[in-house]
Amino acid sequence: MTKRAILNNLIFLLALGVVWGTSSCNPKEEDRKLAEMYCGSCHLFPEPKLLSKDSWVNGVFPEMAIRMGYKNADPTLFDPDEYQRLVLNGVLPTHSMISEKHWNRILEYYQDNAPLKSLPQQAPIQLQTNEEMFAPEVLWSSPGQSPNFSLLKVIPEQGALFAGQREGKIYVFPFGTLKPQDSLFVPSSPSDIQAVGQNQFQLLLMGKMDPNDWHNGSLIEIKKENSNWKLLKQWVKELNRPVQFVFADLNADAQEDWVISQFGHYMGKLAWYEKGKNGQIKEHELSKVPGVRIAQVIDLNQDGTKDIVALLTQGDERIVWFKNLGSGKFEEQELARFSPVYGSSYLDIADINQDGKPDLIHSCGDNYDYSYAWRCCMNLH
Repeated sequence: MTKRAILNNLIFLLALGVVWGTSSCNPKEEDRKLAEMYCGSCHLFPEPKLLSKDSWVNGVFPEMAIRMGYKNADPTLFDPDEYQRLVLNGVLPTHSMISEKHWNRILEYYQDNAPLKSLPQQAPIQLQTNEEMFAPEVLWSSPGQSPNFSLLKVIPEQGALFAGQREGKIYVFPFGTLKPQDSLFVPSSPSDIQAVGQNQFQLLLMGKMDPNDWHNGSLIEIKKENSNWKLLKQWVKELNRPVQFVFADLNADAQEDWVISQFGHYMGKLAWYEKGKNGQIKEHELSKVPGVRIAQVIDLNQDGTKDIVALLTQGDERIVWFKNLGSGKFEEQELARFSPVYGSSYLDIADINQDGKPDLIHSCGDNYDYSYAWRCCMNLH
């Protein structure tokens, strides 16, 4: 039985429980319990107050109708070929997971309880600035063109800033300059870059920057020789819209492996790729979910092994610890979970309070979703 089928059966049984268990409740309480059951089955239950009424009705609910196989869903929201592919992969259901009666009650619950406008953010902390030390300056601009940058990375050991655009052009800004001193073209939108030698880099290509599940991303290695850039090797191919990677020897075999975050769209993946001594690459899947934004490698429990802490941002927004058990095995543990409207966007790790233990720095603010609005949860935590 597939995960989708198990979920369908679970929701059906829970629905029966709600109907039987709430016969003595008032209608508003019953509607909330229905919403908690359905809207909390795949991710944390989102409170109606987190988005405006218009965002729920015209943004979120039409998308959720497709994801739940609701019979009145708008078929024009999907390309027919993409829809069939997602059904075959178990991403979308083959039949409705919710009755029309329950759907209408949940929709009415959100309409009745959501504000007309999104709630305001809390008053921000007043930051101290040093205007004598820092001043904003424009590095480079192209008037009349949309910037569409997909990569911005400082590489100190190379003494340069790398800025990549979605059409595949990368500009190199040496430290101390305001104009690019070098540029190169790559096959698709660049998303991350790491130095592996002097003028030699490993580069992650998304395939296509826009939301998609076409698995045409790759990890390549490039080098500049005699003023020319050349492709040395393609290490990993058929990646699903990858956005970040990191080096680490995860299985203690003295070989650097890769952890690659594949954001995808409706599908995605977090995996580590073992580089064998014979040059062969082996994939080890850690989590097969969409929206893997970034992974950090750190010995979180200080047991001498390298763990992975990842930010998952699509729908079921979470920070997850993949505990290294040795021999290339990992155990998944959830560290934090957020509402799907938070728009988790980045994760870093540092000892903020200087107690000798790592702390998590989590930012929210992705607004390219089904609710285009300033939200109270757009913060740095």
